[in-house]
This record gives sequence, C-alpha cells and structure tokens, in this order.
Amino acid sequence: MATTTTTTPNLFRAPPQTTTVPLQYSAATNTLTTTAPIKPRATVFEVPASAWLTVSTVAVSPIGSAVQGLEPWLQLALYLIHTGDMLGEQPNVPLLWDDADKALLAGSQLEASMQGYAAFFQAKHEQLTETVYKEHPVLFNSNTFTASALVRAACAVRAATFPPLEGERIALVPGVGPLAHRRRDAGVLTVKAGGLFGSGGDKVVYEAGEGGIPEGGVLALDLSREGARVDSQMVLDYGTRVFGAVGGDFKDAARHANV
Repeated sequence: MATTTTTTPNLFRAPPQTTTVPLQYSAATNTLTTTAPIKPRATVFEVPASAWLTVSTVAVSPIGSAVQGLEPWLQLALYLIHTGDMLGEQPNVPLLWDDADKALLAGSQLEASMQGYAAFFQAKHEQLTETVYKEHPVLFNSNTFTASALVRAACAVRAATFPPLEGERIALVPGVGPLAHRRRDAGVLTVKAGGLFGSGGDKVVYEAGEGGIPEGGVLALDLSREGARVDSQMVLDYGTRVFGAVGGDFKDAARHANV
C-alpha cells in the first residue's frame, strides 16, 4: 500500500494516512486527486474502526457515564467540547459565518433552515443546562460548555459525518474530510468487515464509482444522498465545499443557495 502521512489531527483537512494508490493532496483546496487512472469500483483507501471517533470513544472518557443515553451526535459534540478538540479548523458552514456574511443569505431557504438549526441548538443547550450540566457541574463548567460552544461542536460533528456512518451508527472518520461533492460519477463509502471472516474488525472503504476516476481526477462523494437533498440542505451541513468554494468564498455559496 502507498502511504500518505500527516502530522495534523484535523479531521476536515487531513488526507487518509494509508491509500491503495498514490494520491495528491492539495492543502490550498483541501482536495485529493489521483496520480494515475483508477478502475471502476476499485478501493482507493480504507480506515480501520480503531481510528474512528464514536460513542464508544466517549463512553470510556471522563464524561462517558454522564452523557450516556443522549443522542449519539450530541455525545460526540459534548466530547469535542470536553477535550477542547473541535477537529481542527472549523467547517465553513453558514451557522459559523459572521453577521455580514449571514446577511448574504437574506430571504433564502438556507437562511430559514439556518435559523431553525440555531433555535434547535439553543433549546438543546437550555435542556442540557437544566439536566446533565446541573447534575455534573464539575465535569461541565459553565464557562466552557456554552451555547456557542455547542453550536461549534455540533457543526463540526455534522460536517464530518458521512453515510453510511450516520444516526445511531454515527462515527467521525479521519481521512474522508477532503472528499469533494459531485452528484455524478462520485465514489462510495462503505463499511466492511476486515480480516478473515471479519476477524480484523470493521473498516471504512472508499471505492471509485462505476466510471472509475481518471488521472488527475478529484475524489468525491454524492453528498445529496442520490438527489434526496437540495443544495441549501447540503450547504447547511457541509458548507461551501458543496460548490467547490474555498478560502471563505461566501458570496459564491450564497448566490447558489438563493437560486
């Protein structure tokens, strides 16, 4: 196997550590491209379950027993706040934009959805304040576990979540962050059992799509879930990466979202 190494734990801007074919990572655009053609359905990289961040990770942490029973995504979000690790650089999602950039979305469906998310997270913070935080004040310092911290952590979790590891099976997998979005000819993430008869544990595998990937092609997923989600929904969760916008190109995302 060819190996690509990185010294950063950043889940959004870190390439996979081990690949089956040589890949080129661009830090400027946070994308992965091939250096040779890849055949249809060929495995490009895989990540063992031992590297995933899951509720099992949270369970053995100091806050594990306190958050047991909460929604899986919320357990992961609170774990990120507890550790002070927001998975590196924050995702470029509307909820984390400043007021001037949010104003670009005025009147759009994205703005309405964003406001709905904000209200949901505020209500969730208030609920936690009266329950988990109150019951465990030593673990959940009010200066650390703030409403804004929950929003940042929740956005980090959502932007690092990809099918099929969602919902009750949610897991944050290093190496998949640089995958771009493409509705057609995109690759696929699957969970497979490793080793003989599955003895090696689960692993996430990224495979090329039915058309393969040409030399110099960008590795991508269909974040629309095969058309089930519109652009505004994808931008809300994954940010400007949906349109290939990088470096804070908010106007490009806003223009698309208002269509």
